[in-house]
Amino acid sequence: MRENETILKDVKKGDAAAENELVSQNLGLVHSVLSHYRNSSVEYEDLFQAGCIGLLKAARAFEPEKGNAFSTYAVCVIAGEIKRTLRDSSPVKMSRTLREIHMRVCRGKTKLIPILGREPTVSELAAETGDDAESIILAEEANMAVLSLDMEQGDDGAPLSDAVGTDPTESLEEKTELGLAVERLMPFERSVIVLRYFKGKTQCETAAALGVTQVRISRCERKVLDELRKKIS
Repeated sequence: MRENETILKDVKKGDAAAENELVSQNLGLVHSVLSHYRNSSVEYEDLFQAGCIGLLKAARAFEPEKGNAFSTYAVCVIAGEIKRTLRDSSPVKMSRTLREIHMRVCRGKTKLIPILGREPTVSELAAETGDDAESIILAEEANMAVLSLDMEQGDDGAPLSDAVGTDPTESLEEKTELGLAVERLMPFERSVIVLRYFKGKTQCETAAALGVTQVRISRCERKVLDELRKKIS
């Protein structure tokens, strides 16, 4: 049996046989993601097909040089395809297991932020909660209402995904990567972005809330958006 790394190289070359081989060897990953979306009127086979499409998309777009594991990256893309199918058919109902993971992640953040002086990374949360990185990503994505990348800001109604140049029609892994990048900002920088893009505050309102000048908010915002563009480019 060939390793994923070898198969991925052939998939990148457009090898159809390699694509079939990749799907065959990673069906367990698709089923694992599907286990979080059981309570739906959509047929399991339809969701499974969407998951396989997501797996192939992940294989074609995966860039190992960025240092991520293929399984972690693939989970994001698979979940995106499944949720797209669910969104077109019926409301998404999340499993109790996923909600419990989210609660552990919230408790982990509460504990780690004072120690680290910043938002913990996915790896740090995994070490704290005992959950694997893929499950944490799924749980966070399921609760993205708090940090919705589609929420409009106060000045011109532009979503954060537009501000950093991410195509809002791209699949979930793009948005997940952006969301994680926001979480890793320094506390003050993250507060600026949350107030500006997730709470709909103007620069003046943000400055008043944080007790600084509007000029500082403007400079911080430009700096952070430049950094986010680089991180997701």
